[in-house]
Amino acid sequence: SHSLLQTYKALVQHARDRGYGEDEPIWICAFAIRQHAVELGAIEDSPFFKALKATAMTLIIVAAEGEGVLDRSWCALEMNLAMVEGGAGYLTDIYTHHKRKVQRLTDGLIAANENHASKKAGRDKKFPFAIIERALKFALADTKAAVQLDRDNILQYVQQAAGAELLDATVRARYFVAALEAVVKAHNGAALMAAGFASLTILVLNSNTIGDKGAVGLEGARG
Repeated sequence: SHSLLQTYKALVQHARDRGYGEDEPIWICAFAIRQHAVELGAIEDSPFFKALKATAMTLIIVAAEGEGVLDRSWCALEMNLAMVEGGAGYLTDIYTHHKRKVQRLTDGLIAANENHASKKAGRDKKFPFAIIERALKFALADTKAAVQLDRDNILQYVQQAAGAELLDATVRARYFVAALEAVVKAHNGAALMAAGFASLTILVLNSNTIGDKGAVGLEGARG
């Protein structure tokens, strides 16, 4: 898992990228909850659920090879609440620490001086492909939890809310856009096949900024 120092560096970078004010509240799950002591009960009553529902943005910090976030059921629930249920205007940024630097997949453009999609694309290309490859194989059904009942409840909640297939496709697409330019330029479908896709349809709607929320739809035809 990522160290506290790496987490701190990611938070500092995110604060700069998004222009946090001095009084901006940040809810950090690991610091806010004694996770092995809290009574979880129903998913909707869990502190994780309530916290994400009260936010306008989620920062996901991924370990070097994607461990944790991409294979834990609770993290999958949080991704579902942010990426699928967050709705229009809800932002989900993904950061990691790679080669002594914080690398970012941001939800659209960030700083005031980043006024063109090419700058975002330049940042996206630096995101570690090892994590992207792992994310392209993400499946809620493959995630695990320390308590089997928690896992069962999470899978049931996601299935009843929007469906596991939508979560799987959303997570894969969210990471895949970072590698999209390279795949298209190389005319190489290896990354698609690795994700189990036989084809890819790209829908650009009212925007020339690939990667902005709502601007790009990635639809995979399962092979």
